[in-house]
Amino acid sequence: MVDIEAHGHASLQRPSPMTITAGCIYNIIAACFVKIFRGDRNDLVQKKYRIESTRLKNWDYSANGYYFITICTHGRACLFGKIMNGNMILSDIGKIVLREWNESFNIRSELFCDCFVIMPNHIHAVVVIKNTHDVEAHCRVSLQQQCKKPVAVRRPKSVSSFVAGFKSSATKQINMFRKTPGMALWQLRFHDHIIRNVNELQRIRQYILNNPVKWQDDKFYSGGNAP
Repeated sequence: MVDIEAHGHASLQRPSPMTITAGCIYNIIAACFVKIFRGDRNDLVQKKYRIESTRLKNWDYSANGYYFITICTHGRACLFGKIMNGNMILSDIGKIVLREWNESFNIRSELFCDCFVIMPNHIHAVVVIKNTHDVEAHCRVSLQQQCKKPVAVRRPKSVSSFVAGFKSSATKQINMFRKTPGMALWQLRFHDHIIRNVNELQRIRQYILNNPVKWQDDKFYSGGNAP
């Protein structure tokens, strides 16, 4: 509040306790609304762009079993070849991917490839982990006991360690080939699914086999092929 004195000068009066309290309350409320609005907005943005994990909670992905995996290129760019008359024709980059894919199994005694297909912008495969004993009869994978403490590290001889190794080696070789050091080749995450019975295994095998024929109906179809 300002008091105009008789000599025409203005002097600031000391605010009353009520004025301070009201101002503080207003500022606190305003700050809270801003924080809540920004927080809600950030939460919405994070939910929109978050990639939810498809992994089964507390499952040991280094356990023996059959796994259906899908690995996509960065931005789903069609780099690996083109589909012609229902057949996949590999590009030079696709041939490097094929070579590194096969080599990834050659250097791992616990891992086997049941079937796979390289598409213009992704790979579908059924991989088998067989560490110390036979996979259960008819590919049945029984649920394991839940871990007391979920492990946050990548287990050796697991699906994740295999995919990470393959992606790393393929990226290195391809970036050397196209002279693009450091360029991203793959999406950060990949999809994996535990195959629980022989009927599911047969269905997924058929899906992989027919993938090139049904390319334009595939959810990963981006309307193009590798140049």
